[in-house]
Amino acid sequence: MSSIELFLDNQRISWEHNIDRQLNQPVKSEDNPILKCEYPWESSFLAAYGNVLPRDGGGFRIWYHSGSGGHTADKVLCYAESDDGINWQRKMISKEPYEGVAPTNILLGPKPAIAVPCVIENQHNSDPNERFLLMFNSYTRDYPELADVMTGPKRWCFVATSPDGITWSPPKGQLAIPGKADCPISIVWDPANGRYIAFLRGTRDPAPFDPSCGPNGESVRVRYCRAAVSNDFIHWSDPVEILRCDEVDNDPFGQIQQLAVTRRGAQYVGLLSLMHVTEYLRTEEQNLLMEEGITETQLAVSRDGFRWDRVANRQTFFPLGVQGQWDSAWIATQHNIVYDGDRMLFYYDASDRPRSDIPQYLIGVAELPRDRFQALQPRKLHRDGVIETKPLNVVEDGDLKLNINATRGRVDVELVDYDGATIEGFSRADCNAIEDRDDLDISVRWGDRTIAQAIGMAAARPPYIRVRIYLKQASLFAADLPDENSWPAPCDYGSG
Repeated sequence: MSSIELFLDNQRISWEHNIDRQLNQPVKSEDNPILKCEYPWESSFLAAYGNVLPRDGGGFRIWYHSGSGGHTADKVLCYAESDDGINWQRKMISKEPYEGVAPTNILLGPKPAIAVPCVIENQHNSDPNERFLLMFNSYTRDYPELADVMTGPKRWCFVATSPDGITWSPPKGQLAIPGKADCPISIVWDPANGRYIAFLRGTRDPAPFDPSCGPNGESVRVRYCRAAVSNDFIHWSDPVEILRCDEVDNDPFGQIQQLAVTRRGAQYVGLLSLMHVTEYLRTEEQNLLMEEGITETQLAVSRDGFRWDRVANRQTFFPLGVQGQWDSAWIATQHNIVYDGDRMLFYYDASDRPRSDIPQYLIGVAELPRDRFQALQPRKLHRDGVIETKPLNVVEDGDLKLNINATRGRVDVELVDYDGATIEGFSRADCNAIEDRDDLDISVRWGDRTIAQAIGMAAARPPYIRVRIYLKQASLFAADLPDENSWPAPCDYGSG
């Protein structure tokens, strides 16, 4: 398991002094949008739902969602490849024509409709025929052969497998989870419990509030996030609610549009998209009002995938573009963050039109340096900021590395024992000060000694080590903590 700690919550922090938290917003590419509507099956939208994964031999592969026909669009799963993650070439693999055009890069759909697909790599077995896994949402109307089974909900989630990400089996998918999930599905592997967690959008009644019933008794819906688990990607638990908006979010006018989750170290990092409802509009469905509004993306963090904390006082992490830009009205992120060397790539789809105007979504990308979601820095610059970790059971060959920016300041580290007493030879004064450096993973040294050489020198029992970091006009983003402990202890929220 990766020992990277992002400090997005206080799980690993025992004490801090004079510390402020500031989110770093991803920098959008000047080449955006990087995928535009070019073919008939893309005439209504392109969406980053799907995934971007490394291509064997280098480069990237993207599975994306497209459609034509407005709000009742044909929905298909498409495929393209790239050498740099910016410039994409559609792979015209299918000979099946779409509206007279062939070949196409459509892998699945439009019959059945392939809504909000999510493609991941298999983590639960090494079967070469199941290297890639897919989940998507679709309509009961496209499955007359399952009419006796698909009772109740009008939409269900389906799963399929593939040896190469191109040919999927079964072609129409296998029934998995009942219910509508029409915003990006996000799926991650939970190694502590040997299972997948699927994060799905749900809808509920606005009770105890009833803010906007129409003159003819039309109802509204309120979005929230739910999750299901599976050990084999085929058999899934019933979804449970894990996150909904609160009074601070202006519930029920603030709603969760999606939760896109990436596992990093022992943390689940969530790109939390909130929809701020500004008005309700009549739709063709006479009993339902459609929400008009804009989106905002914040950060959330979890240690088990089910209990979530909001990060940095709910600061905006991924902002809309300014008025007139292509991404000024709506943004939805891809289901996970792509780690590529020293950078993180955030793929997203966006539009400059309101939902009621049948927006044309396009795909863009933004990036940040690796693991630099948030800067921990001194709140009062004339005083040091201090962070002390909870006790670590340091591994014998461990090396403490910091992701820091000290170009205008300094970082010192000392090691203390379980009771807080400084370990001889590993004081702040003994530390090789980190100055004039901006580094993603700089190793900390005390002379020529590493943290592993402090093992057994602690006077207190148990012989665990706390790391005390001093920030003098410097920023800490993450740390590689060489700790044998598993954080947190596994929790059981049902089984697939």
